Amino acid sequence: MLILQVVVVAATAAGSALVLMARHAASRSTADRVLALLALELRSRLEPALGISLPGNFVWQYATLAALADGLAERAALPLE
Repeated sequence: MLILQVVVVAATAAGSALVLMARHAASRSTADRVLALLALELRSRLEPALGISLPGNFVWQYATLAALADGLAERAALPLE
């Protein structure tokens, strides 16, 4: 259940960021800013959905969805299995 929530939130936020980058033919610096905003948006959606508080760099600490789900499960004291 937790992994599914993470995937849905991440896919929604990532889709929005990709559309924005494509529309503006983003330069490297613009792409970096969009990714930073994407990480912030993901964190801001995960916190209320899971009822937890996350540090500002939490999303950057976990490079894959599986790692992010593990980190969120640990932080929220939820079993993944």
